[in-house]
Amino acid sequence: MVQPYQQLARGVKFLPCVFALLFALVGLSTAPPNIHAASLSSLNSALSFNWAGVEADGQRGSYNRAQMSFTVPSFKSKGEITIWAGLGGGLGGRAGNVGKNFVLVQAGVDSCLGSCPSLGSNCPDPNSQCNVLWWEIAATLAEEPIQFNQPVRAGDLISVSVASNVNNNGTDQFILKDLTAQPSESHTILVTQQRATQDGQPIPNILSSQGSKLSSLKGVKIPTDGASAECIVERPSVVRSIGNASLASLPKFSSINVSQCDTGLKNKSTLQAISTASVVKQITMTAGQTSTVPRVITDNIQKDSFTLSRA
Repeated sequence: MVQPYQQLARGVKFLPCVFALLFALVGLSTAPPNIHAASLSSLNSALSFNWAGVEADGQRGSYNRAQMSFTVPSFKSKGEITIWAGLGGGLGGRAGNVGKNFVLVQAGVDSCLGSCPSLGSNCPDPNSQCNVLWWEIAATLAEEPIQFNQPVRAGDLISVSVASNVNNNGTDQFILKDLTAQPSESHTILVTQQRATQDGQPIPNILSSQGSKLSSLKGVKIPTDGASAECIVERPSVVRSIGNASLASLPKFSSINVSQCDTGLKNKSTLQAISTASVVKQITMTAGQTSTVPRVITDNIQKDSFTLSRA
């Protein structure tokens, strides 16, 4: 059964456009033969028009931390993808209430070759692959790029850590690191109900998801709903106007190896491999209903590591 889940906004990296649960029978083993199913508490397979990766689901407030490490892929054709770790915004907590009252706290890298309408002036050369690190709180604050001193390149090892409302403090924290840069480079973003800072310095001109400048974050929904934790490769939406959105072209790319995909439960002080969550979804990205359509496959899940490849 296929059900549409669609949300349009200026902040584009959040809800799966179409999310189809393929296996709904309780207790049915859905892991393909090359998946290490023994390490997974409960694995569901799912299809999405724009997400691939792994998602842990729970009740609202279940998760307050997520992290992942990955190597920036090298593109072999024009297109755009984004790789991110996030909290909230998944199916857990949204079923029957799609697109309402969710907050997805997320951070990662957006990579593009060719025309990059969603990245604008951050990618001036259409003939070179562009990689931009960013953070976002959807659907309240728009994507905010992070300026690194050295360009982020294909092949760089990136670490992303996201925390939201830990100790019920109402604060979001994002830590993004380029571990390949010489020397390695790291930036920390804190978002409170008063302001957003990067490395202790105020971030000017914060935008709402509708594009308006915010002089204060009072009243803005900051903490995640905490109903899910994700490590995702996404084919982002390009929103040209209200009601006019389309998915970016899907490029050919080298395999993406994700490691340290870990989550933090509200009642535990240490992180755990995402595969140990009680409900885990293995998501494959598909652009249509036939096997001939290019798709991004999530494969070889082992505790907190997995591979994504383009068919």
